[in-house]
Amino acid sequence: MASYGHDVRLIPPIYVNDMADAEAITEAALRPTMRTVMLKTVEQQSRAMLFRTRELLVGQRTQLVNALRGHLADLIRLNTHPRRLRLWNIE
Repeated sequence: MASYGHDVRLIPPIYVNDMADAEAITEAALRPTMRTVMLKTVEQQSRAMLFRTRELLVGQRTQLVNALRGHLADLIRLNTHPRRLRLWNIE
């Protein structure tokens, strides 16, 4: 849009509630006192996407390990040292 001569300004998402606010946002964006955020480059957006994806995967891995530990707790008993496992006699 900037290449067409428009002044591109982004409004922080904290000010945007839903689509019903579109007219109010447009009016507010024209005011000189409205705070805006800087445009991000493609590289910055890529880094942010990778960071968010990594955070999601780390969280999912933690959930998986905790669920597995919970299920295994029904079958095995952990001694004081986590590397030593003692199986219950299940028949």
